[in-house]
Amino acid sequence: MLYLLTDEDRDNRLYRPQKTQEALEEELDLRGVTYGLDQLDLVLEILVGSGLVFMIPDAPSDRYQLVHDYLVSYVRQEHIPELSESCSKD
Repeated sequence: MLYLLTDEDRDNRLYRPQKTQEALEEELDLRGVTYGLDQLDLVLEILVGSGLVFMIPDAPSDRYQLVHDYLVSYVRQEHIPELSESCSKD
């Protein structure tokens, strides 16, 4: 989930976009991840409660964002090999 709250721009600069729960669901679906909505709600609640992710109240949907820029490169470095490995198994 933390990885989904990071991205790269055209110049390969890392950043932490604000994403709605619906956008996160779409990205999980594109990656073929099986989950229940209650599981996703729980994970987001834990990440917000732990202080790793901001929940930004908005209408019509709340948005989520990683709390600090310095976490983006760490999250991307830690999960890229794992994601590459899982994609090569498919």
